[in-house]
Amino acid sequence: MKSADTKRGGNTSIQFKANCPIPKILTYNKLRKQINAIDIGKVYSVEEQFSAYIQDENVKGCYRDLREYLPRLAKFYLGMQKNQKGALKWFAETEGTFLVAFGGDGCPFGKTETACSFLVSFLNTGKRVASSGDNFLVFGGNVEESSPVVKNMHKLPNDMKMLAMLAGELSNSSTYFSTFANVSTNDCTDLDGTLSLDPNSKWKPWVFEERVKVVKKVESLKSSLDKKVMSAQNKRNKITQFIAQNKSRQEFTPLLGKLIDKAHVEPLHLKNNAWGYFFKVLLKEAIAKSKISVACKTFAELPQDSCLVKLVNTLQHILHVGRLAKKVKKWFDETQCRQNDLQYRFTGKESRAFCHHFSTLLSLLKLPSDSRKQIQTILALHYVGLRLRDCCSIINRFDMKQVDIDKL
Repeated sequence: MKSADTKRGGNTSIQFKANCPIPKILTYNKLRKQINAIDIGKVYSVEEQFSAYIQDENVKGCYRDLREYLPRLAKFYLGMQKNQKGALKWFAETEGTFLVAFGGDGCPFGKTETACSFLVSFLNTGKRVASSGDNFLVFGGNVEESSPVVKNMHKLPNDMKMLAMLAGELSNSSTYFSTFANVSTNDCTDLDGTLSLDPNSKWKPWVFEERVKVVKKVESLKSSLDKKVMSAQNKRNKITQFIAQNKSRQEFTPLLGKLIDKAHVEPLHLKNNAWGYFFKVLLKEAIAKSKISVACKTFAELPQDSCLVKLVNTLQHILHVGRLAKKVKKWFDETQCRQNDLQYRFTGKESRAFCHHFSTLLSLLKLPSDSRKQIQTILALHYVGLRLRDCCSIINRFDMKQVDIDKL
């Protein structure tokens, strides 16, 4: 590297070697100007386009119109295909026919707000289908999944809470808790029951015409209750009890119409729920073998060699699911394991960790003093973990439908 004088005065230019000057620094204001010049298509304001449905003045967010955005993405990928052979997979379909995955979900954001987002992606991207670089945000806002804004987006989500809302149903805590079939809390534990269209099956999918019939009955009941003097809570209880007596969960006409019959189970939540139940059983076993003293009021007071402490430490340092470990500690500090069960919603992160390390957690529960029954329990959990891991390995979390770009 050397400094070279210019012909006029003392200005100099620094070079690494001959004819190789140091690049000029790109300032932030110039960078923003370059970024803003990129044509990314139209992005709409949630608060402006859905002002008629917004009751909270603090709602913020943006979204894209899929009718505009999907052709733009298709053009982008087709251009990539020309420059990079094999960039797209046509899966024996006509070239130019894309497989599109669309999904949405919401989650707590801060102390009082909820964030909700929708993503779209092309499954034709092959191995990159799970890459964040090939999944595109088409809606984002600080609104709840069941808000009027989301209802009027006219997008089909794959979340149970959102699906129940679009189906006009009661929440998933009702007697009949499934959007997909007439399974109830009274018979869901029947291991011999089957679900199909076969007349001999115990459970069957909901029929749209039957949904509408129940809605009419509910509307009639609501009209009669409006004429009586009673509290809002009492009125609500009578409505939900009436729906359960009609062996249904339907309260309103489905916003999706007959399209609700196309709804099907999204396996991601099945995986998370299954590992969540697995952990509850494992946690109870660890607590039973820890022989916790009544004098222990906080997690920090537990012996370090107890099964419960070893379990939590392994969750934090081996599985790297610190949020779950922190939740167990907090739950113990509040209840000392003597009240309600731990309530924790597993995410994909915890499920993935349990798929790899469930046997490590179970090894912590093996004690030399185990009885025959306790040994059988550990072996049974090992078997369940193996089968659950195998089931998770074949789960395809994408809902697919064909979209022909010539028709967009």
